[in-house]
Amino acid sequence: MLVKSDAILLKKTPYADNSAILHIYTRSHGMQSFIAQGMHGKSGKAAMLQPGNLLELIFYFQSNKNLKRIKEMQLMQGFRGFDQNPVRLQILMFCLELSSKCLPEEQEDLHTFDFIRDQLLNLAEETELTWFPVQFLLKFAKINGLGLQLPIDGKKGFQLETGTAIFRDTRMNPMQHLEENEIMTCKVLETGHIPQMTIEERRTLTEKLLYYFKVHLFPEQELKSFPILMEVLG
Repeated sequence: MLVKSDAILLKKTPYADNSAILHIYTRSHGMQSFIAQGMHGKSGKAAMLQPGNLLELIFYFQSNKNLKRIKEMQLMQGFRGFDQNPVRLQILMFCLELSSKCLPEEQEDLHTFDFIRDQLLNLAEETELTWFPVQFLLKFAKINGLGLQLPIDGKKGFQLETGTAIFRDTRMNPMQHLEENEIMTCKVLETGHIPQMTIEERRTLTEKLLYYFKVHLFPEQELKSFPILMEVLG
């Protein structure tokens, strides 16, 4: 049957001659894989099917077929694409890769789709990019039911593996829990303000929040985009 849906292109993998396998998150049918032909050169299709693009699709859906086919597509209304800012593009790759590891196959979740769509729209227009990855991690954790229940007591830390408040213990691995200043930074970010942190402190906090995701959602996998992201953010 024909299905019309908003969609987010998460990943494109070259396949055969001028074809590609597309991993697309659709609003109506969750994660789906498509095959697209005519991907070489500067054709309109090739330019449109870039990771991160927000699309309006009409596609043939058959539950027993692994690879679907697209009948028609266009950019989502109001979406103008991403510029070539290298920091913005690497943040985009990070958000897409993290999303792809957290999303279940072929499962509709309108709330999650709308969240990722809105975050990508914000990223395309955002001028202050430094804290975007941390903000994305904190917000996406809530969407996935992993919202950090941060302690109010300044004498406590937050253990990432259990997701619980703890009393600080110098014998603990520092990468497995949030310190008081990191907890305060997360709380400041939740209010929409920009915290004061050194570059190294921000990098450490980002790494810890990503560790939190890995422990709870994809423990055996790594994000290839993360080391590059840390390089371009400084």
